[in-house]
Amino acid sequence: MFDFNSEDFDELALDGSNYLERAIEAQIHLGMKGLCTALISNSECTETQKREALAFLWRHLNKGFRTDYRAERDPFVLWQSLKDRFEEEQKARVLYQAQNDWLNLRFHDYKLVSEYDSALHLIISRFKICGREITQEELIEKTLSTFHPINLHLHRQYRAARYEKYYDLLRTLREAEAHKLLLMKGQYNDRPTGASTSRTNWLRARGQGRGGNRRRRGKYNGRK
Repeated sequence: MFDFNSEDFDELALDGSNYLERAIEAQIHLGMKGLCTALISNSECTETQKREALAFLWRHLNKGFRTDYRAERDPFVLWQSLKDRFEEEQKARVLYQAQNDWLNLRFHDYKLVSEYDSALHLIISRFKICGREITQEELIEKTLSTFHPINLHLHRQYRAARYEKYYDLLRTLREAEAHKLLLMKGQYNDRPTGASTSRTNWLRARGQGRGGNRRRRGKYNGRK
């Protein structure tokens, strides 16, 4: 998990494959230090602030970049160069992956509502990085339209409720899941406790319980 209080996060990969994640982390950390304006053209930051921002960016570059940008002294120019070099390409890659994951996301593929919701939000975050916002209507439709066919009655019931916010639907699904788990637990606890002993008694009555066959065989073998 990303630690907001630590500067110890992965460096920018030489192929730029993690550019979008590192750019977000860099902006967060520089913002916490009051240095985010150093990444803006014609910034009013002091020279000390610019050097501090530049040093921060430099620490999180792959060593291979240091040859390319060793003469750069302005954090804005360095930031913009990396952005021009990697942002559009990586956004296209992430957007393609998000679209593919969205297409294949199905509510009935997950055992727990929380697992589905987690997978859904991972896709949402990827879309957001690329500037694509998923609407409440899309979230609700994706969830309801991917119920298992055997739950068609639930699909109709939830759709009839006309939810306007995904989180309202999610809360209902969680409550239904909790109720189902309680019912299953109750059925397990209500199971007759004598079911296992009744078979043992039946086997013993037929002489097939523990040691029963040995006693019978012994008696038979003793006959002339």
